[in-house]
Amino acid sequence: MNKKSIVPLVLLATTLVFTGIVVWLFYTETGAQYLVTRIFRFVPARIEAGSVTGTLASELTLRDLTVNSEGQRITVGRVILQWRPWELSMGKVVLSR
Repeated sequence: MNKKSIVPLVLLATTLVFTGIVVWLFYTETGAQYLVTRIFRFVPARIEAGSVTGTLASELTLRDLTVNSEGQRITVGRVILQWRPWELSMGKVVLSR
């Protein structure tokens, strides 16, 4: 194989791996759990969830959510997230209930 034939194969492999990771993160429960725990690590407050169910592509449920920050503690029994990236792209954040 010469260099010209390797470049498209590397690009294809990279695209497939990237697509697989995105699908896993947004369309599987284990991917959502992984992403949520990683996001919690970057927040200055200590955040814990008893359970994370669902997917980011549809509906994600966090149960027994606890946020500890500077002596303050907030506990919520259940939080349901429905991620809508198309609304974020329009500058909207929609909250309900």
